[in-house]
Amino acid sequence: MKAKIISVLTLGILGAAIYSSSVYGLEYQTNAGINFTISPSISLSISGDLIIDELAPGNYSDSNVIDITVLSNNSTGYILKSSVGSSDSPYSSYNRNLVNTASSNAFFTSLDYNSSLSTLSNFDPNTWGYSYSDQMVVSPTWSNYSGLPLYSDTEHITTLRSSNQTTASTGDRLKFKIGARADDTLAAGEYQNLINFIAVGNPKPVSFYDAFEEAAAQPGSTITMLNGYYKMQDMSADICSAVELYDDQSHIQLIDTRDNEVYWVGKLKDERCWLLDNLRLGSNDHTIELTPQDTNIEAAWTLPKGVTSNFNSWTNAKINATYKYNTDVVSYGTASGKIGVYYNYCAASGGTYCYDGSSGMGNAGHDICPFNWRMPTGGTSSEYQTLNAEYDTPNNFRIALSTPLSGNFHDASTHDWNVVGYFWSSTYGNNSQRMLILRITQSDIDTAYNIYRHFGRSLRCIANNQ
Repeated sequence: MKAKIISVLTLGILGAAIYSSSVYGLEYQTNAGINFTISPSISLSISGDLIIDELAPGNYSDSNVIDITVLSNNSTGYILKSSVGSSDSPYSSYNRNLVNTASSNAFFTSLDYNSSLSTLSNFDPNTWGYSYSDQMVVSPTWSNYSGLPLYSDTEHITTLRSSNQTTASTGDRLKFKIGARADDTLAAGEYQNLINFIAVGNPKPVSFYDAFEEAAAQPGSTITMLNGYYKMQDMSADICSAVELYDDQSHIQLIDTRDNEVYWVGKLKDERCWLLDNLRLGSNDHTIELTPQDTNIEAAWTLPKGVTSNFNSWTNAKINATYKYNTDVVSYGTASGKIGVYYNYCAASGGTYCYDGSSGMGNAGHDICPFNWRMPTGGTSSEYQTLNAEYDTPNNFRIALSTPLSGNFHDASTHDWNVVGYFWSSTYGNNSQRMLILRITQSDIDTAYNIYRHFGRSLRCIANNQ
C-alpha cells in the first residue's frame, strides 16, 4: 500500500508595513514618515512518500514517518492544513479512500475526521487514518489517529499547526504518518491516494494606521495628520471596529488637537478602544478654551488654570497639573506611565456636574475627554468591569490598561503615589457626594469604588461606540 504526497504552496500574503515617526518639538516641525515593505515568503518541504509495506491480512501497521518543514518570514505566522484526495485523474473518484490501483471496488475507508483512536487495534477492518507529532525526537508522542477531510470540504479542513510568528530562522517541523488495518477479504495489490499539505500565511491584521489611512481615503474625509500623528478627535466607531486585536499592532500614538499632547491608545480584549495614558489636558500657567468641536461637551467652556493648594471644591472646577509629566510611580503596561493632571469632578465633567456635597443628579453626560471620546462607565455592570472580566488576572488587567499608581490630589501634601490609582467614571455612586470610580492597587481591582467628587483624580477616556 502506498500514499503519495502532493504539497500545495500558498503565497501572496501582504507584507507588514513598518511606520515610524518621532516628535522632538511641537512647533515649526515637519516629519517624514518611513514606510517600506518586506515581501513575505513561505516554503513547504516533505521528506518523502508514505508507504506501508506488505500489510498482512488480519493485521495492522503504521507507515514510515515523513518530516514536514515550513519556513516563513511572514510576521503574523502561518497555518499548516491537510486534506485527502484530488480533482485530478486518477484520484478524482477516490474520495477519502485508499483505492486498489487494479480494482476500484477494493479500498480502505478513511476514519471520520472527528475520530480519535489511540491505537491501530481500535481501527475497524479495512480502514486507514493519520497521526502526527511536533516532537522531533527519536520516540515522539503521537496524536490519536483520525481521518482527513476531502480536499473540497473546506469547512472541515484539518489544521495540523498554527503559528503566529515568523519561522524563517529555524523552521517549524512535524512528523506525520498513516496507519491501516486490513482483514482477509480485501484484494491484494497497491492502494493509493493523495494527501495534501497546505501552508497558508496568516493575513496582516488591520492596524490603527491601516484603519486611519482607509478612513482618510474616503470621499469627503477631513482626516489629516498633525505633527506626524493621527488625531484623537478623528477616532470613530468605524476605525475602532476595523482594527484587529494583535499584540502591539493594536496600539497607536494619537495627538490631542487641544494642546498637542500625544497619547497611547489601544484596542483591548473587550473590542473597545481605550486611552492608555492618564489625561494630561491642563496647565498651572494658563486656561484652555474647549469647544464641542474638540471636546465631549455641549457648549464652549474654559478649563481653569491649575492650583496647588485649596483644591477641594464641589462647585468650582479645580485641576492640578504640577505632576502631569511625572513618571516616578509604579506603572504597568506599555504606555507612558505619566501621572497626568488631577481633576475634581466639576472639572472632569467640563463644568456640567458641579453640585455640592448634598446634591447629585445621576450619571454625568459630558466631560473633558476629546471629541469622539468620553469617560467610561463604572460599577459592577460597567465598561470598566467588562474590560476587567476579559483578563484572567488583576495584573493582566493593569498591564492591558497601562495604569500608573498615580494616587489622588486634594491638597499639596496629600498623594497616594505608588499605593493606589483612582480613575473617574461617568456613573453616579448612589450617594449625593460620590461617583463610582475604578480603583487599582498593587493587589486589587475595584470597578465600583465610591469616591468623593471634590477630590482630584485621574481621568481615562473610551472611544464612542456610536
